[in-house]
Amino acid sequence: MRHRIKGKILGLKKNKRKALIKSLIRSLLHFKRIKTTKAKAKEVKKVFDRLMAKSQHQSLATIRYLRKTLNKEDVFKIITLAKKYNNNNNNNKIGGYTRILNLKPRIKDGAKMALLEIINFAQEDKKTEEKKANQNQSEEKPKEITQNIIKNNIK
Repeated sequence: MRHRIKGKILGLKKNKRKALIKSLIRSLLHFKRIKTTKAKAKEVKKVFDRLMAKSQHQSLATIRYLRKTLNKEDVFKIITLAKKYNNNNNNNKIGGYTRILNLKPRIKDGAKMALLEIINFAQEDKKTEEKKANQNQSEEKPKEITQNIIKNNIK
């Protein structure tokens, strides 16, 4: 019986499971969204939210706690991410930094797939894509005008 055991086993031994979760957290920090199975996404969400909540209080103890699971670069990334959340929300959140979106099952084995993403970055990505699209449209117009002028002058 699995009394008082937190988390899913995911069919792995303890050290491999910890390494898997650590690598998924690193890729989540790097890419801001990852596609994985639903069970793995739930586990990573638990751990990541706990790390984000802890990293809002920036002290030596916090850095040491974060270094248990992350390397130096990732500790720096998660602390800067926590600063952004503090600046945007003006309050200390305990959770809700990530969201899990359900996807279609994997074709090969039918495993339930999910998209795990950091919430504010998903909204910022949409805004930056819209800005880039607007910039591209505005840049194309002067190019077209100058090309038309050149064509008319050549003839």
